[in-house]
Amino acid sequence: MRWRSESVFLAALAVALYLIHPAMWNALLFDFHPAALGAAFLVFALWMMVQHRRVACVVFAVLAMACKEQVGLMVGMLGAYAVLFYKPERRLGLALIGIGLTWSIVAFAVIIPAFQPSGASYYLNRYGRLGGSAGEILLAPILKPDVVVSILTSPNRVSYYGNLLLPLGGLPLLGPEMLLPVLPDVLLNTFSAFRPARTLDAHYAVMIAPFLILAAMWGIDRLARWLQDKIDRRTVIGIATAWLLVFMAAYQIRQYQGFLPLSARYLPTYAPELRSATGLRLTAQIPVDAIVAAQFNLVPHVSQRQRAHVFPRIDDAEWVFLDTQGSLEPFESQGEYRAAVEALRRDPSFEVAGERDGFILFRRR
Repeated sequence: MRWRSESVFLAALAVALYLIHPAMWNALLFDFHPAALGAAFLVFALWMMVQHRRVACVVFAVLAMACKEQVGLMVGMLGAYAVLFYKPERRLGLALIGIGLTWSIVAFAVIIPAFQPSGASYYLNRYGRLGGSAGEILLAPILKPDVVVSILTSPNRVSYYGNLLLPLGGLPLLGPEMLLPVLPDVLLNTFSAFRPARTLDAHYAVMIAPFLILAAMWGIDRLARWLQDKIDRRTVIGIATAWLLVFMAAYQIRQYQGFLPLSARYLPTYAPELRSATGLRLTAQIPVDAIVAAQFNLVPHVSQRQRAHVFPRIDDAEWVFLDTQGSLEPFESQGEYRAAVEALRRDPSFEVAGERDGFILFRRR
């Protein structure tokens, strides 16, 4: 930010906003997702670009892409930003477009299908209105323009745009070029049928937030330049900063009943469910050197064992740990999940070692 505006104040404001933005709190308070790391890597890639440190830019871009499958699209759009708006690094921008698109193709067409029971990404079902396959979804603007327009303009999508813009007082709209890198993530969340993706909760906005903040700072700097012949630059920056902070405070008080991560909205985050103690007791039965297959939401609790598979993959697992009230991933329906659990119950090579409060621990005979 200081590189763009030569303003230490705006640079410090950007850092402060990054630390107090609700998207950052929620990503940290929610289950750990590598996207929280990817946000910093992508910003560092931009910083290395404007510093003309090309190798470092590519390194940070690769680190960002390792954090989430769609980040390749975001790296490609970072390259598009360089091509369109930062001419000294056009060649680097073209390289980033190529690297990002290549990674996206490999991630979506090769890696994800190889590790999914169905052979396709579990998350495609969130875009069912657009099509039943990745190709149909990508061609939806051509094949189903009416559906695309209806989704983009629906009230809950408009509300999502408000969630992105209101904490920063709408000022990111004055720096739209800085939103290019996160446009793929915004569109994926917009078209998703999964409601939490269109909030600042969980981790879905963690990679978008830093670029919203940068766009707001770009916008304040641009506004100051536009009005410099009429109003002192420092006055414009001061008024815009006050405007921004008022909106940030109002949004957080309205949505989260406070301006700190310890506000009433977050209290349940710090209080474990009563049934969690049961799950922990069952986990303690699994030997530290065991090979385990566990349900998606239980894998972090068995990650210190010798090796852990995500159920329904069992392979050579000696123990299988399930939570019938937990996440269904990577299953697409409750029925499909129940069928897999019942098949395991009937499997003569396994026996139930413990079952309570929805948790089931199987042990190989």
